[in-house]
Amino acid sequence: HKDTMAEALILSYLNTSDTTTIPDTFTWSEESKVSHQDVVGAVKSLLVDAYITADEITANFFELTSEGEQIIKDGSQEIAVLKCVLEAGADGIGMGDLQTKVGKNVAKIGMGNCMKAKWIGKAGANLVPKVDAVPEDEVQDALKALSAGSDVDGKGVQ
Repeated sequence: HKDTMAEALILSYLNTSDTTTIPDTFTWSEESKVSHQDVVGAVKSLLVDAYITADEITANFFELTSEGEQIIKDGSQEIAVLKCVLEAGADGIGMGDLQTKVGKNVAKIGMGNCMKAKWIGKAGANLVPKVDAVPEDEVQDALKALSAGSDVDGKGVQ
């Protein structure tokens, strides 16, 4: 039984360690080559039996999706759309041409975000620029920071 094995490992470690403490079960589980879930289960079981005391530590981990990885590589959808609209000039670009250039999903997501940010507008059937230059890609920057393990204040990340 995994919990029993993890319990024995924990008790053995606590009996032989100089500090009789496991400061962080996540780090300890990785070092001990035991799944963190098994260690947490064993700790809870040992708590019930009053063999140990514990303080709960909560940590959040972020893992990028394939879409997030793509944005790090190519930039956000709204920046891709804005670049195409700006390249098309004052007359703008039709939705079909935009979809051909950036792909249907990128066009759909990017167009919505560009309209919301008031970077582009509609002139008849075409999308036209309302700004002269491409702004900083805050979404890409935030995802790069997350990927590098930096704290991000959440701005631009959903």
